[in-house]
Amino acid sequence: MNWNRSRTKILTSTAIVLLLVCFGCGDDSTDEAVVQTHAHGGESITIWGDSVELFFEHPDLIAGQTSEAWAVHLTDLRTFAPVEEGSLTLRFFTPNGGELVHVEETPSRAGVYSPAPSFSEPGMHDLIVELRGAQVSDVIFVGPVIVYASAAEIPHLPEAEAVGISF
Repeated sequence: MNWNRSRTKILTSTAIVLLLVCFGCGDDSTDEAVVQTHAHGGESITIWGDSVELFFEHPDLIAGQTSEAWAVHLTDLRTFAPVEEGSLTLRFFTPNGGELVHVEETPSRAGVYSPAPSFSEPGMHDLIVELRGAQVSDVIFVGPVIVYASAAEIPHLPEAEAVGISF
């Protein structure tokens, strides 16, 4: 009787572990994006590529204006160290089928590039980020980035209310 109860517990435990392994594991190594829109404008985006983690923030983008500097953070996933060398290329594919390319030859400091691209036309621009260097290389499809025709078109989101205990 005791043997059957132990055997049932072992089989149940084994089944649970197998289910967790089968359904809990997936291919999460490529181009999974986390996008957050800010009330003050712009976005922050995190994507894990094959070789690098890409986290960047950019301000609202307006056609005909050079944007403020972006903060593009790159981490080598093999060593979890900041990317310290290499060329960063931002390739924007415009709504009319054109391509806008912005290149930063070196990081402004360890792990951080500070591009400030300018856009000639508004609309959704598909972005591909390319990093080429001796330390690490990767190509990451970011997806659409919106460029507004004017500052008046930028939606203004309400500021989030503070959460917590008020005294």
